[in-house]
Amino acid sequence: MNASKPYRKRHEDCSRSTSSGKELKRWKVNRTLVTFRNLFEKLMHEYKVYEPGNSKVKTKALMEAARTMRREHQWENTQKCVGHILGIDVGDVFQNWAELNVIGLHRQFWNGIDYKVMDNSSLATSIVVTDRYDNAWKSNGTLVYEGQGGNPNVGRNISLIDQTLKGGNLALKNSMQARSPVRVILKVCGKFDGEFSKTSNNFHHSYVYDGLYLVDTMKIERGKYGKLVFKFALNRILVQPQTCVALKDHGENSRQLASFTPRKKHKPKGCVAQKEVVRIKDLSNGGEKFSVRVVTSSDCVQLPTSFDYVVNNIYSNKFNLAFLGGCDCADGCVDKESCVCFRKNGSRMPNDCNKRLASDMESSFIYECGPSCKCSSSCINRGTQYGVDVQPPSTVFY
Repeated sequence: MNASKPYRKRHEDCSRSTSSGKELKRWKVNRTLVTFRNLFEKLMHEYKVYEPGNSKVKTKALMEAARTMRREHQWENTQKCVGHILGIDVGDVFQNWAELNVIGLHRQFWNGIDYKVMDNSSLATSIVVTDRYDNAWKSNGTLVYEGQGGNPNVGRNISLIDQTLKGGNLALKNSMQARSPVRVILKVCGKFDGEFSKTSNNFHHSYVYDGLYLVDTMKIERGKYGKLVFKFALNRILVQPQTCVALKDHGENSRQLASFTPRKKHKPKGCVAQKEVVRIKDLSNGGEKFSVRVVTSSDCVQLPTSFDYVVNNIYSNKFNLAFLGGCDCADGCVDKESCVCFRKNGSRMPNDCNKRLASDMESSFIYECGPSCKCSSSCINRGTQYGVDVQPPSTVFY
């Protein structure tokens, strides 16, 4: 389905940009996400230390990180806009709902429908498709989206009421009548390799921007709890890139969360996989906690004649190794503003709470806490000092 010409004229201000301007805007979106993730990891570390056993620390850390950045005017795309958001591409993957807020893709903390009020009317700007409501897909790819309010699938001891034509529901109806596009974000299960998620193992829930849809019809019917609900049928505008999400089931009553899986990466035709052979069982000779295997194709007969696997730094004779004074932190270096080692990193946190590299650093050097520091071995700024913590990939090709 193609968008009409009036739509393109009305909303061209949201997406018009030069190539360099678009690249700059995307860089700003990425910077905002990195800032948010760094702050979130810091807060998670603090809450785990001071609130052990609290099952809601992740939600608390996400909300606090988003609110802090809003107070500091660090959100991107703060003006609500109908249509695509400059700097965000169809198919981009995000780790949680709060990231949608800080970059401006969806500006509601809890509600699935976001909208913009103008001239005493409202138009929907975006929706998030989750399993909280009875959202479904028809066999022709039409998204049937249930309106908000009244009948959420959360708990049994709640007072259920009829949905009303106001707020997000009214905005979706207005968008249908105006043929105004709506951004659709899908909550999905599985691991994705989108540009925004390279630093995360998104094995659980992610959010994928699936592009612009048009609202075609609206119906009012009885929901599963017997109350009136709104059902909006949306169809994706065709002239858009395909995302990494594919429908798994096409049944009329299929649940949304089970309907999306990452598309399988098929090998090109004519590509014959070569048999792999383990050449060396443990390249580290017991120097690591896990074995480091060397695996090559069966037709590879040339291996390095000499290779020394080292687990410690080796300095040349010309290098003058000087042990400088360390930090005096006694709290695991939670307060990075007062930590001497973090200040050497520009007061940025290079590692997350799992001791993984979390952000790009301005300098090619990363300063970690060392033997002269008073922080404990559990400090998150000691990411490279304890060898391999997970089983490395079992294939190393030469």
